[in-house]
Amino acid sequence: MFELRNRLLLCENYKVGFLNAVYMPFGWLQHGWWMESDTECSAQQISYMATGFIAASALLWRRDADAALSCAANMSAGDLRQAWLDRQLTTSGDMIPGVALANEAASTADAVCMFAQALHQVLLDRSVPLTELSARTPTAYAEMQDALSHADFDGVQG
Repeated sequence: MFELRNRLLLCENYKVGFLNAVYMPFGWLQHGWWMESDTECSAQQISYMATGFIAASALLWRRDADAALSCAANMSAGDLRQAWLDRQLTTSGDMIPGVALANEAASTADAVCMFAQALHQVLLDRSVPLTELSARTPTAYAEMQDALSHADFDGVQG
């Protein structure tokens, strides 16, 4: 989905001579996405335009699968990934026909862990009353922002 849109953008820019731009796209792109010939431009023309293309991808699952998770003392990163795969009815992470796996599960798990740790720190360690947090007072907001900015944990992404 994202790949074709990016090729179309590069092709249109090629056709009007808009060169040497830096593109920073949204979405996941497969390696070699620029080599398809499904636009009015050739794969070589798209490749030429992709020279200034910057794309970043997240590491969804950490490489050291034996690492213990901060939010699940009895589970490693690999254990969580396997539990996730089991619930998706697959063992390899390959797509089930007609069903796209939700690879963002790793970042969601880490976000929940980070938020839970920040809430623990603000409510219990810093003794900010729940009523103040619920009212979204400036003090509660500042405490929550500080706790989130100092989050340090081992999650499934690293």
